[in-house]
Amino acid sequence: MAEKTLKDISQQIAARIKPDISPQIRIIERDGKSIIEIEVAEDTSKPYFLNGIAYKKVGVEKRIMPPDELRKLFNEQRQNKWDAEICEGATLRNIDYEFIKRTFILLYETALQKQIAGEVKDILSSLGCLKNNKPTNSGILLFGKNPQKFYMNSYIALARYKEKEVGPERLDYKEITGNLLQQVDNSSRYILEHIDMMSRLLPGVIQGMDI
Repeated sequence: MAEKTLKDISQQIAARIKPDISPQIRIIERDGKSIIEIEVAEDTSKPYFLNGIAYKKVGVEKRIMPPDELRKLFNEQRQNKWDAEICEGATLRNIDYEFIKRTFILLYETALQKQIAGEVKDILSSLGCLKNNKPTNSGILLFGKNPQKFYMNSYIALARYKEKEVGPERLDYKEITGNLLQQVDNSSRYILEHIDMMSRLLPGVIQGMDI
């Protein structure tokens, strides 16, 4: 009976509250009585809607959130971008400083056509890759030693097929990992290595035409 009650509560929460939440629902014993405890961790996906209506708590009362407050909350959310948020569990040790010094700074200076002054941490902070001395989500994706530790799906998948159309058989499949800059370079390299080239000699033309 207890398991069915917990399941019913979980289903009601999933059906009536949006965006979806993942509360901890358990039965605890207190003063000889069984009590259902529901714990909901605070999240950034605010506001939440119960049956399509957003509420706010005022003292002990629950009131419907006015439209102007909803608009304000949505505007604040748009300003707080995901890539600028601190990466949960990451520290400065997860940043690949060697890659930044040996590769990124040189590319950055070439693009800006001027020399960059300052410490690596200052550069990362100015790019929004550090916040409160901790890596942001963009910082880990761009400069992390192993971004897949925090975002397991942050890779590029490349497949080669025998025919022009995607079919059940693949000639090759490769997952390109590393930071985003490395992924782009390695993906481009992989594609160029697997593009077959042929040269055709045309009448009256000395140089062949690559196809």
